[in-house]
Amino acid sequence: MALIKCSECGKEISDKAEICVNCGNPIQKEIKKEKLKNRKSFDELTKEEKKQLLDIMNSEGAYHNAFTIIITLFGILGIIGFFIGVFGGLILSNSFLSMFGIGCLISVVIISMCSNTYNTSKLKQYYKENEDIEIMENEEETWKL
Repeated sequence: MALIKCSECGKEISDKAEICVNCGNPIQKEIKKEKLKNRKSFDELTKEEKKQLLDIMNSEGAYHNAFTIIITLFGILGIIGFFIGVFGGLILSNSFLSMFGIGCLISVVIISMCSNTYNTSKLKQYYKENEDIEIMENEEETWKL
């Protein structure tokens, strides 16, 4: 618990108080406004802070969905296709099979890029919609108020 000054009367009060006991000024709204004013935009977050945000999303089950699972499965199938195509093409001296393997590798790269873009936009949307999330700059802990 910290003491803060009421913006209306200047008296020191608890930062947990709903209203100033001296003048009745609502305190929690002011604290939330101040936090939002000082809150970093998503683009200003460091890589570590984005990782913490991702951990919060994972702990709430808000990160994984059908799209993520399907993209992961396509990526795995693409990698398997690459190895079958390239090694099968080399063993059987079949250039078509080798081209199939290279095509699978290219599709995995494209899928990875699309997946990364989607996940970043989802993370950005989550950060925007959850204004009460606080990311700790110098500590490993994160929490949601």
